[in-house]
Amino acid sequence: MDTFQVAVRVRPQNQKELLNQSKSILQIQNGKQIVFDPATTESASGHVRQKNLGFSYDYVYNEKSTNTQIFNEAVNPLLDKLFAGFNLTVFAYGATSSGKTFTIQGSQSEPGILFQSLEQLFKRLQPDQTLKMSFVEIYNEQINDLLNTKNVNLQLRDDVNAVQIVNLTQIKIESIQQTFLLINKAFQFRQTQATGENANSSRSHSILQFDLQTATNTVKFLIIDLAGSERLKRTNCEGQRMLEGCSINKSLLALGNCLSALCRNNSYVPFRNSKLTRILKETLSGQSKVLMMCNVTSSDLQYEDTLNSLTYAQRATYIKCQSKINIQSIQLNQTELNQIIQQLKEENQQLIQDLEKAKITQHLEDTTELDTILKELIESTSLLYLNQCDRKYLEFENNTENVKKIGELQELEQLALEQSKQLKDKLKRFTTEKAQLKIQNAHSKIQENKLSQLSILRGKIIEQMQNINAHQKHVIIHQQEVFEQLSQIAAVALGESEVAPLIKQFKRAPKQTQAQKAKSADDLMLSQLNTQQINTTQNFTKNINICEPKRIQTLEKWNANASRVKIIPGLTRKISINKYEYENQLDELTSQLNNMSGSIRRK
Repeated sequence: MDTFQVAVRVRPQNQKELLNQSKSILQIQNGKQIVFDPATTESASGHVRQKNLGFSYDYVYNEKSTNTQIFNEAVNPLLDKLFAGFNLTVFAYGATSSGKTFTIQGSQSEPGILFQSLEQLFKRLQPDQTLKMSFVEIYNEQINDLLNTKNVNLQLRDDVNAVQIVNLTQIKIESIQQTFLLINKAFQFRQTQATGENANSSRSHSILQFDLQTATNTVKFLIIDLAGSERLKRTNCEGQRMLEGCSINKSLLALGNCLSALCRNNSYVPFRNSKLTRILKETLSGQSKVLMMCNVTSSDLQYEDTLNSLTYAQRATYIKCQSKINIQSIQLNQTELNQIIQQLKEENQQLIQDLEKAKITQHLEDTTELDTILKELIESTSLLYLNQCDRKYLEFENNTENVKKIGELQELEQLALEQSKQLKDKLKRFTTEKAQLKIQNAHSKIQENKLSQLSILRGKIIEQMQNINAHQKHVIIHQQEVFEQLSQIAAVALGESEVAPLIKQFKRAPKQTQAQKAKSADDLMLSQLNTQQINTTQNFTKNINICEPKRIQTLEKWNANASRVKIIPGLTRKISINKYEYENQLDELTSQLNNMSGSIRRK
């Protein structure tokens, strides 16, 4: 037997439908198939019709079927499953005035499946079994207790595999007469109002539940009369009736969405979208045998409603779930139960103590581990920033001798970077507030170390730039002195024509020094460092070293020709007059120039 069964019942046309001479849009093929809007049927209402739509169900009943026939064929076999330990749910679905309430409640001459089920329950009830009853309605998404009218707007509470209604009245029933009186009294409190389709339309979903308790288990039997789906245009509802209809349609839509999800075997079923579906979660999740009674009319005046109901019921036939028998542990007397309870309490208390000890131990271990990780992280990042700054300073010096050292520092940086990343990944599992505070403090320390290393690097670069500027200034002053001395020698000893190229070369020096002016050290950034000033100074020193042999050669040539008798340019006497004194001065000047040249080369 399938867990979820669907039966369709076609009611006879009512007086309104007969007066309008409505046509039948349903054709029952056999006890399991029905055709909607067969091709031979003519429609008097002018609907756009979908011809020959076939539907298959577990049971199909025509207008002449009775409540007794439906009970005997569809419901009574399920009661066998109830007493075998399975939960059971029977619910009626259909549009307003489709015959749901008649199928459930029936009349005095033809009792519905509710009262026939109760007769069978009490016939099969054993002396060691008890039966309890509860009865609620869902009106505008509000749960009201029909056995105690003071209990209104009851709340739902999620329990293991089920949803409980808080403070719900539950009465132990001992006879069928007592049960009939309670149910008939509860029906008087159910919300009903007249609409354009039904003079006594149910405005709420009713859920009647029987709990059958045995020595080994407890099973549930639910009989649900759903409020009818409504088309406001057809029912002509306004005001409060319109709000009720919207609430009814909303909960029925939520139920339809749950059925669709179950048909597709979705892992997520939206049971929480309405209170009706929350209560039916246990029923629809495979923990109950289910019979859905779909009620329709054959009149073409309700063309869309009938089609929607048949489609809704067809969707439910695709639900495949495995119902579970309710099994309870072996029966124990009160003394044994008390002993077990006391033992469980003691074990629970011991487990609580062990858990607290474990938490303390784990906390200490976590704290020690966290401190160790943070210490290693600070050391690793400090080494990373130190190597980075050393490498950047060597790159700034632009010395070919530093290439190997720069490569070694890059390898150390990569190792420190990987170690820091691994340590940061370990910190992700520490999520407590205290741990996060420690981690934040460590990150602050790391930032301080980074800024400190950058500050040291900046100071070293500024100091180096100042030294370079001072050295260049000293070199320029020396070059200017050399130029002046060479100019004097040329003017006194040789004349301008013999050393003109040399003088011309040295006259360009002041122009070259203009490119050597350093920017302010405070404006320097690591990415802006260049070697223009150093290269300019080195090139200028090189030029001096090249020109010096020419200068010495000129002096030697002048010494060789010092005995010539002629007027030296710039002098007012002959060379032979003060030759001895002048040669001493020239030797001294030559020695000074040689010392100066050697000093420049060393620098």
